[in-house]
Amino acid sequence: MSRKGVLSDVSSEGCSLRGPRLSLRRSDWVILDIDDVGRVEAEVRWLRHGESAGLRFRRALAAAQVDTITRMSQLRSILGPGPRKTVPLEAKNLRPVG
Repeated sequence: MSRKGVLSDVSSEGCSLRGPRLSLRRSDWVILDIDDVGRVEAEVRWLRHGESAGLRFRRALAAAQVDTITRMSQLRSILGPGPRKTVPLEAKNLRPVG
């Protein structure tokens, strides 16, 4: 199942994800398909009202990858309101960690 969401608060270790009716649970694993970065596996660490989630990346992102995501976000902010580009989210049945 593929869904779309908006990333924010991106760091090398994780990010926040917003999207309508996220059907996720804590400890679920997801795959983020991020333009110019590729596919990134992440674990759901927290949920808020089914519309936002905190994710921890399976492998820390390289500084260049964080910079790329940050630049894409800043460029969209500078360009002003318009359609927001969303990040496809694919839930995957992976074993919970720990």
